[in-house]
Amino acid sequence: MQELLAVRRAELGRWARELLAGPLAVVWVELTAAEPTGSGRARPPLAGRVQVVDETGRARETVLVRLAGPRTKGAPADAVPYGEGAGRIARALQGRRRLVWGPLGTVTERLAALGHPTDLDRALAVPAGHGPVWPGDIASRCAQRRGELDPATARLRTPWPPGSADRLWYVLTQMTGHGGTDGAGAVDGEAQHGG
Repeated sequence: MQELLAVRRAELGRWARELLAGPLAVVWVELTAAEPTGSGRARPPLAGRVQVVDETGRARETVLVRLAGPRTKGAPADAVPYGEGAGRIARALQGRRRLVWGPLGTVTERLAALGHPTDLDRALAVPAGHGPVWPGDIASRCAQRRGELDPATARLRTPWPPGSADRLWYVLTQMTGHGGTDGAGAVDGEAQHGG
């Protein structure tokens, strides 16, 4: 398995170099969950924090956008209104390939339901499908890069999430084999625990 992972690491290096060579949006998304209903049914999220850095690690946007109606209690007070948030997200991602960790689809679906669609070009999304051998989502690619196997099952362990867009960018630069300490958004080696 480790021999297969060595080949996969080389493939991941080429993949990461290709992504970092052009206009790229590295996106980190976190949701603020709502309390469930009295019967235990899930409610839509209250807000979504979207962080975006470019291919050099420079910050393009960080926005906390409200995703719940005006009468819904519990939304963060510093969340921006739907229209403003949708516009900021669309501008940060416009014309760039998107490498996403987190539920960006949930954010854009809620914004559309609230009357503020973001109209992101689907062709610019970095595919996250499952290949014949290796899963292609970014979390799986991080696990493949690290190569940590569970000794009992020989399966890859789930990586610790990087925690922010700039840390995800750093992990991506590490996949290239060239490091990522030159960019303005770089973090130190200790901070990239999940990469």
